[in-house]
Amino acid sequence: MLVTEVATIIQEGYGGYPTWYVVTVGWGALAVAVLGAVIFSSLRWRRDPDVFEVWPPYQPERAGTASATTGERGRR
Repeated sequence: MLVTEVATIIQEGYGGYPTWYVVTVGWGALAVAVLGAVIFSSLRWRRDPDVFEVWPPYQPERAGTASATTGERGRR
């Protein structure tokens, strides 16, 4: 379906738009997306993505204490 649709658009045009517009906006957007994917995938990460550090630091509460955000259900 994709191949036949692309062939039809190339032969007959797209929705009455001028060919230059379809080439510039349509295929140009595809080219920019592919180029962006290649560029962004080749860039190095600032930090190692396999090293995960929680921010802000998480300090769990001790068992049996109610948090100020628990509301009525946390009270005894």
